[in-house]
Amino acid sequence: MSAPDVHLQIALSGVILHYAASAEAADALIADEQIHHYLDDITVIPGPPTGLNRLPCECLFSPTTCPAKQALPQRNSL
Repeated sequence: MSAPDVHLQIALSGVILHYAASAEAADALIADEQIHHYLDDITVIPGPPTGLNRLPCECLFSPTTCPAKQALPQRNSL
């Protein structure tokens, strides 16, 4: 069974955005933000993300929710 979706609040240039995302995608986005610092803030809001749009390009952060990414062959690291 997969983890439930989460409610993300993202602050970007003074604009507050709310999205639903898989827990895996949220974790990956937060980890990426800690490295690159391109957002003002990311907060996981308690409770279900009922009625929210999905995080744009969510599958970039969550290979298990992206059928196209699952179909790509894995490359060996050099």
